[in-house]
Amino acid sequence: MFARSACCQYSGRVLLAQGAAAAAPRCGRRGLESSALHSSAPSRDRDDRGTDGPPRQLYDVTGVKTARTYSLTAIETRQLIPIAGGLPHDATKVLRTDFGFVFDFGAFVLWNASPQDGLRTRAALKSAEESPITDEKLIQQEVDALQCCVCPDFERPAQLNRMWWTEKEVIMLSSDLSPLELVEYKLAISHALALSIQLAIIEKRVEDTKLQVHALAEKGEVMKWRRSKLPHQLALKVCQLRFDASEQPDLNAEGFYWNRSRVEELHLEVLKIQDYNARVRTLIKKLDFCSELVSRLVEEQSTLHNSRLEMIIILLIAFECLQELYRIYSERQAKHTATCVHRQACCVGNSNDS
Repeated sequence: MFARSACCQYSGRVLLAQGAAAAAPRCGRRGLESSALHSSAPSRDRDDRGTDGPPRQLYDVTGVKTARTYSLTAIETRQLIPIAGGLPHDATKVLRTDFGFVFDFGAFVLWNASPQDGLRTRAALKSAEESPITDEKLIQQEVDALQCCVCPDFERPAQLNRMWWTEKEVIMLSSDLSPLELVEYKLAISHALALSIQLAIIEKRVEDTKLQVHALAEKGEVMKWRRSKLPHQLALKVCQLRFDASEQPDLNAEGFYWNRSRVEELHLEVLKIQDYNARVRTLIKKLDFCSELVSRLVEEQSTLHNSRLEMIIILLIAFECLQELYRIYSERQAKHTATCVHRQACCVGNSNDS
């Protein structure tokens, strides 16, 4: 977990929805150590002037996920202003705005946005949300943040042949990057942060599902829902969570990072800072546990169902046998009655003849 910093405290203020008092936001995954880059009053494109050189531009990068997906064509552009031509041509699943980036998998990332900017962004995305997350507390808990600094190139370590590096888990970008390259690097950082937030939402859903499955198994409540579809619903839910956990949405269908190895390196570094791969492995293990347990519960329910069917079949066969015995008994009784009547009739006839 990141230690709580000015950046994370700010991110919570930015993204409070409808002015509701929400839970304190979750900060980044690893420690944002105290450094000269931190500031308690973030503002757009801040300058952090050192004593020995030109200013740095410090950015508080804040991300949040509010829906399963966004329809980028349905975003309210009167409140959220897209930057035309502000993205590489092959970044087709993301929208760049005056505040940051909006991704089609239901997350957006703000760069040095004010609280008002955060509220405007959420309001503009309402119409574009598909399968929105209704739990506002969950949205606020999974707010994530990190810091990025654009600084003069002479600060770059001499042994590096790339245009970015990290200082105490703050992402440092060289000011020698061209405007398009700077957008690409910012997009890579934002994409990694958005993926981390999406994974955090899945982690919460997996934990809730795990507790539900464990409670059912521990209490032995299979008998109570032997006619219920709950086990099969849980099995489908686990399969969906496994798919969501293994999926890593790209920025286009062909692979945005395919021809951008330097940008991909930064993207992977931010994922590493967020412990992304380790969290995915842990998540898969939890899902394996849930999947096995749900399979056992489904098998037990099927066994109970089969036993019930067998009992019904046995009762039906027994009923059929009783019916057949009753039919045989009735036929014999009828024959016996007919024989008795015939004998009586014969006796009466012989008496009359005599």
